[in-house]
Amino acid sequence: MATYTPSELTSYLTHIRFPNPSSPPPPTLSTLRSLIIHHISNVPFENLSMHYRPPHAPFGSHFPPISVVPQQILTKLIPHSACSAASDIPAENGLADAPSRGGYCMEVNTVISTVLRTIGYSVWTIGGRGSLYLWTGGQDQTGAFGGWDHMATIVDLSEDPEARKDGGETNLWLVDIGFGGNGPIAPIPLIDGAVIGEKECQLVRVVRRTRPVLLNVSNPHIDLGWIFQNGEALNLNIPEEAQKAKDAESNLSGAVVRVSNTKVIKWVDGYHFYPFIPFLLPDYEAMSFATSTHPDAGFYDMMVCVRLLREDEITEEERKKWGQEITGKIIVRDRWLTRKIGGKGTVLKEFKNEDERVEALWTWFRIKVEKDWIRGGKLEIKEDKEEEKKKKEEESQKNEAR
Repeated sequence: MATYTPSELTSYLTHIRFPNPSSPPPPTLSTLRSLIIHHISNVPFENLSMHYRPPHAPFGSHFPPISVVPQQILTKLIPHSACSAASDIPAENGLADAPSRGGYCMEVNTVISTVLRTIGYSVWTIGGRGSLYLWTGGQDQTGAFGGWDHMATIVDLSEDPEARKDGGETNLWLVDIGFGGNGPIAPIPLIDGAVIGEKECQLVRVVRRTRPVLLNVSNPHIDLGWIFQNGEALNLNIPEEAQKAKDAESNLSGAVVRVSNTKVIKWVDGYHFYPFIPFLLPDYEAMSFATSTHPDAGFYDMMVCVRLLREDEITEEERKKWGQEITGKIIVRDRWLTRKIGGKGTVLKEFKNEDERVEALWTWFRIKVEKDWIRGGKLEIKEDKEEEKKKKEEESQKNEAR
């Protein structure tokens, strides 16, 4: 299995601003937690390569698929110009002043699994089937999952006493830094019902699947697998009679509602996975080919760029309220820039043109793209004709003044 060279590992650790990047950390649970925090707050989850493409790269199936080769992804995430500047003092918004990139699940999870293997962890990667309930925004009520379109990592921490203590009955932990703004901010022990997340912020869990994998097929030899779920606190005022239904669950339509005392947590299926079926590079090459080139792929209908926010990137009031290392996220989704803290989102800007979106990608993510790269694309923000006319008139007046 692939590993990184010492210099590649140092470049990565420097880029995510990990302490003492030139000295590889020990393969422990504590290190794993720290690596995840540093990665998700410095490397965005994004699918911009499917939308912003240089002029020589046409849209559609003729464009080469997004690479899942570890060294190629690392070069994309940390260009040579960025590696030397990664340790500089951050310029603004907690980011270094050098350009960099992120990636989607098969890119960033390939990087983290390769980094972990290089450090000395026992790891293997797995595939996931995305929830149709999630992909359709709740329209698909069947509780079904699609084909293989996701990647995650299983880490065996049986040699770490701290992990044996925290993991209880398991030595295996799920690591997933590639599920966008809904992913876990820490490793999850592979225990049925294990929950991570504080104060209803980035609340996630893993559960054993109970619904049949195939309709009308009930065979005890078929492994039902596991489901990764996102939690949302609904904060409803539950009447006394509903409290009697404590811990009652409804496992229908891709969303599970758990009633507990006076709180309601809505658990939404994220993806279905089998922790003991390792996937190989050819598997991810096929998955990435479909995800990044098929015209019906879901990512062609949306543009997303998400970076998690650390304590030093929020206000003092927000820090007192939430009090955890990762408290929120900054998101570019299509034509909106949103800041979400503790589950509450605020739209910072609706982009009126490509110039504004390109500026936001640089300001908040240090991602440098050109507006011409998306020209003719499905998600190009076409400027209002009146605004465009006004801009041309202003430019003409400037030229005349010269």
